[in-house]
Amino acid sequence: MRFMIAGIAILLASAAAAQTPSQPPTERIAKIMAAANGQSAETAYQVNSISDEYAILRARGLRSVSQSLVMQDKPYDVIEAEAADGTRLKLWFDISKFFGKL
Repeated sequence: MRFMIAGIAILLASAAAAQTPSQPPTERIAKIMAAANGQSAETAYQVNSISDEYAILRARGLRSVSQSLVMQDKPYDVIEAEAADGTRLKLWFDISKFFGKL
């Protein structure tokens, strides 16, 4: 049941992110982005919620294409994202602060 609820939350957040134009990050999101680059598990963004993930995508002018859960030493969301010019990249998010706590 938890995974189903988490999946629904991810879908809703994804839909909201797809409809929201690029906007400047809030101070909290800017701090998260300044502390990491999200290019790997080692440099994953340390987020507090799924909303943080999509706020970072919006701040970077990206839209989500796909998302996967990767379990290593801790849980990560890996989002494949696309820029306006069609460039694709994968961003890593450390979700250990909230994963499994829904």
